[in-house]
Amino acid sequence: MSDSLVEQMKIQESNPCHNLNVVTDNSWTNDVFSALGKLNLNGRTIKNILLTAVAYANADNSALGFRHVLAIAKTELKSDEDLDKEVLRKRELEKKKQTEDSLQHMEDLAGTSRKD
Repeated sequence: MSDSLVEQMKIQESNPCHNLNVVTDNSWTNDVFSALGKLNLNGRTIKNILLTAVAYANADNSALGFRHVLAIAKTELKSDEDLDKEVLRKRELEKKKQTEDSLQHMEDLAGTSRKD
């Protein structure tokens, strides 16, 4: 874990939303902060997760708890994973198309017709 992330988590540990007027519950333990620190997220992502978790807690009409942050973090990380899979799938399709086009071009040069 990077030193900057450790520092970010220490700041968050003192108050998960130190710049916001947010009521938190007692679920914020050292183990929770340790687990959050292991996610290796950048500051922007941490801030976005916390802000969304605060909105979730407000909609739930409850104090901000670890369960709110966990739910949002899982959603955020799942959507990033899905995006990565989609990017990889598109690259694979593009590579396949490029290979097919190259084979067709080679067959055109050779004067043969490729049958699908």
